[in-house]
Parts: sequence; C-alpha cells; structure tokens
Amino acid sequence: MYADFRATAAFLDIETTGLSPQSSIITLVGILDTDGYHPFIYHQNLSDLREALEKYDLIVTYNGASFDLPFVEHHFGSVFRHKAHIDLRFVLGRLGLKGGLKSIENRMGVGRPSELSALNGYDAVRMWRMWARGNQGALDTLIRYNAEDVLSLPKLAEIAYRRIADSIGAPNGSLDSWTYPDTDLPYDLDVIRSLSAPRFGL
Repeated sequence: MYADFRATAAFLDIETTGLSPQSSIITLVGILDTDGYHPFIYHQNLSDLREALEKYDLIVTYNGASFDLPFVEHHFGSVFRHKAHIDLRFVLGRLGLKGGLKSIENRMGVGRPSELSALNGYDAVRMWRMWARGNQGALDTLIRYNAEDVLSLPKLAEIAYRRIADSIGAPNGSLDSWTYPDTDLPYDLDVIRSLSAPRFGL
C-alpha cells in the first residue's frame, strides 16, 4: 500500500496545548508531501486544513492512530474517513523498533540538528505559550521542531518498507527514491536555551 500511494501521501504530525482533545487546542499541523512542508497554524491558516487534506489518499503518522488523527477529527470532523492510514509506531514495532519517535530516529541514524534533538512535546507547548506572549522566535522554533518530526516519517517509512520486503523475500526496488524537501527553516537558539535552562520553584 505504501509504495502504491506514496505519491499522494501526507506525512502528518500535530502540536497541541495538551493531551485531551476535549480540553486542548491544536496549535500546529505539519504536513509533508512531494511539494514540501506545509504548516497550518492556529489563528492563522489552520482553518484551511480540511480542504488541504482532500487531495491525499494516504496519511502517514507516528502514533497517529492514538493521538493525531482522533485529535484532528475531534476538531474538524471525519476528515480521514475515506483515507488509508499507516501508523509507523505499529509498523516499526513489529520490526522490533519500539519507543518514541526521536529514540527510533537515533537508533536508525535518522537525525536532526543537535540543537533541536532535545526538544519534546512539552517544549512544544511551552514554545506556543512563549509565542502567545510575543516571542516570534518561539513560533519559528516550534514550526521547525514540527518540520523535523514530519521529515523523519518518510525516512522511517522507507526503512520499514525495505525491511518488510526483505523479510518476506519480496523485491524492494519498486519504491522510487524519495526526494526529501528542504526544511531548512529558521529557529531561535535563545528560545532553545531558555527551554533547557533549569527551572526553580513551582
């Protein structure tokens, strides 16, 4: 399925203000496709997401079945109803690769700039709050953080595809080489340093 639909696939990752779709908002949805990386940002262009999703036949996520897709559908309705979905968490898990996305990236040699490698989901929440208080660099860094997440998805999907093909003795050369779009987006080192600084008190 992945090889057949990859040309019309959306590699998707979301950022939110919390874990519950009932009490949290989506701050950013990042989509990577053959045209590049597309961020959809709350109060900017997030309302365009529903229309943007219409052109895709396949959605590829990491842990999306449990988090990203239910979150999006809570806020936008059944936008994934007629689309195929590959959750790489389960695909890679069957290959013995378990854990968080960045842990698997490190094990598979799929890296990101060292300054961004220590950021996590809670930092994404904090960056959104920093931007809401007027720090533009925080939004730039949040977008870049999200872009790195989605950029790793086609790389991991290709690794999984080839390993599964090898394990069953199937040819794996039919998968055209993916041209990875440029995601050399700006980020703010001062924001990253502030996130990693020790915090005291409550």
